[in-house]
Parts: sequence; structure tokens; C-alpha cells
Amino acid sequence: SYKAEMKPRYYAVDIARMRAIMNGAVLVLGSATPQVSSYWRAKNGFSTLLNLPERISDAGMADVEVIDMRAEYARGNLSIFSERLTRELFYTIERGEQAMILLNRRGFSRTIVCRSCGWQMRCPFCDIALTSHRNPYRGEDKLPNRMVCHLCERLARVPKYCPECSSEEIMALGAGTQQVEEEIKKQLPHARILRMDLDTTRGRFSHKEILDAFERHEADVLVGTQMIAKGHDFHNVTLSAILSADQLLGSGEFRASEQAFQLMTQVAGRAGRGLKKGRVIIQAVQPDHFVVKAAAKQDYEAFYREEIVFRNRMAYLPFGHIGMAQLKGFDRYETEDVARAFQREVAALIDQYGGTFSHTILTDASPAPVERIRSRYRYRVMVRDESAENLTRLLFMAADRLKRPKGVSLAVDIDPWTTF
Repeated sequence: SYKAEMKPRYYAVDIARMRAIMNGAVLVLGSATPQVSSYWRAKNGFSTLLNLPERISDAGMADVEVIDMRAEYARGNLSIFSERLTRELFYTIERGEQAMILLNRRGFSRTIVCRSCGWQMRCPFCDIALTSHRNPYRGEDKLPNRMVCHLCERLARVPKYCPECSSEEIMALGAGTQQVEEEIKKQLPHARILRMDLDTTRGRFSHKEILDAFERHEADVLVGTQMIAKGHDFHNVTLSAILSADQLLGSGEFRASEQAFQLMTQVAGRAGRGLKKGRVIIQAVQPDHFVVKAAAKQDYEAFYREEIVFRNRMAYLPFGHIGMAQLKGFDRYETEDVARAFQREVAALIDQYGGTFSHTILTDASPAPVERIRSRYRYRVMVRDESAENLTRLLFMAADRLKRPKGVSLAVDIDPWTTF
């Protein structure tokens, strides 16, 4: 599942497949939640599909319950936790068992805004909102509260007054893992809690120390981001919970549904791996979304049937490929000009080679969804084709022809995992 983000931007499975072909080896791809494109290849005879329907333990599948958080809000429960989850968490700890809770957002709250004028605290070097953190955020940082940019790591103080209108009505929006930890302490003061996210795992052996402590039952609850989902085998964990499941679907990437289903299913699979029956609670404001329903049933086939129709209609993998050229520079207008020049080179090559690129679709150069990171502006040119080889040839030919100033960098990625 590894895709390199630095040059050369290779996909590990493609490298493994080529090595297997070159050496006459057999390539085995194993997953309980395979990528849609890999499963499609197996279903259509490009590879052999081997099913392992039996669980290792005799405990059976965990019971999954989806909580409609709209109903919770309507009853006046504005907590991160539904009443059902709070009860289950209490009973789990009382029985001497353990729980794992996923919220895929680190920090205390997503951002802060002014309730009077709508001002939002944003990073001056990146086009994203700053995230509220409770300290210690980093070892040298001793202030009780910090605003942090998750892209450039800039730190800022939490303002007492709005810089736009001087109002004191500063409000935090959205919860992060730190807030989940604090809420558990408030509702269940006796609970012992570990948190596993980027902020708690900066040390060399931090991952192992946290997981080992949880396995030794030095904590009742493990709260974390997606790093708690995969590959952990704790036999005393009988409760898994996924908070804000809908948030996983909102990335804007075409793989969002696939990634959300994989993460929800993996977290659900952490409960009941021993002899005791597991329970899973998924909290969502869109409980009828097909991804949530399929994940609740742990039904990959149901998810695949819906997702493959969408992929076919939109010509996404495995039915088509995307090539992205990303240009970065400190001067916004220079970067935009180079991006448009690259677009013109691609268009000229499509015209020049006619039939070779007859099914190629070129989109206009445009700012990336996050237009600026670490003061560098980011523009992209997107191209789509049925053939990944055509895209590779086209974009690298255009890159060779482009007259690019030293202040602007160019990176080409075929079938990027993220286009942000």
C-alpha cells in the first residue's frame, strides 16, 4: 500500500509486480480490505483470487452498531460521545476489558473562529486553518494552549480577542484526539487512557512503548488516529469505536470512500480478537451512507458493488488513469505562468501525436486545493487517459520541452494518491 511521495513517485505494488515478472516469481497481495482496482483485477482474471472466509478465533464477528448523531444532538447531547458509547465504555472498563477509540484528527479542536464576525485563525505560510493543541505539544513548548499548523509546524498563541472585530467570542470547532482523551477523563475519571497520534509518537520508540503498555493492560482505553487501526492484536479489547465516521469521507479524493471503508473495517476488526465477543460502535451523521452501512456489516462485496459503478462512470481506476504535474514556487504569478505554459506544451503534444492521445483529456492549470504550503504556491495540471503509459510519456515529454525558471519546481505523478 506504499506510494512514494518523493521522486521517483513509485507505487510499491507496481515495483513488486515488475520484479515478479522479471524473476518468474509469484506476487501475493494480502488484505482484508483490498483496493478496488486490485479486487477488480482479480475478479476479471488478471490475477487469482483466494478467499479466507474463516476467522482465526472462535469468537465470531463483532456486533456493530451505528449511532445516528443527529438524534443525539436533537436530544441535547452535544458531547463527542453518544449516550450508548459512554455506557459501553463504562461497562467495558468495569469488566476489566479494554477499548480502542478512533478519531482521525489530532490536536484538541480543528480550529477556532470568532462567533461575532466569522474570522478564522489561519497559518500565514500555508492555506489552512491552525489547529488547537493542548500542551505539551513539543518538549520545548510550555504554554498551556497552542495553535499549530499541521503542514509547516508553525506555533501561535491562542488569541484572547478577535484581531478583526475585538470580540471575546472566540469559539473552538471540531474535536481532535486530545479532546476525546479529556472527555473520557471527565465522564469516566477512573479510566486509564493512552493516546496514540503524531504528537505522542515523535520519539524513536514511542509507538512500541504505547502499544506495549496497552498490551500489558496499563491503560483501559487507547485513543488515536489511523495509526491504531492496522495490525494490532490485543485479545482483551472488546470495544472499538469510530467517532465522526463521516469525516473520513470528506477528503475530496476519488479514493475517499475506499480509504474510509478500509479504516472503519480495520478498526472494527480490533474488537473481539480473543475469546470474548467484540462490540463496535460507529458514530455518524450520515448513517445511511453506503460506506458506513457496508463497513457496519463488514461486507466488502457490498461496498465494492457500489464503488465500482462510480469508478466506471467517472473513468477512475481501474477504468482510467490520472496524471498530475505539480508546479511549486515562491512567486504566485510566476508559478501560475509556468503552469499555464506546461498546459500549452501538453496540448501541443496531444495535437502533434493525434491518434496516440485521442482519448486524452487535459484540464486547465489551476491552484491546488491547498494553494500554499511553507510559503510556496502550488499549481497543478491534470490529464486523464485510459493508458498510464500514455500519461507517463506525455507528461515527461512536456516536462522536457518546458522552459522553466529555477524558482519553480515541477513534479510528475501518475495515479497520485492525493491531489491536494
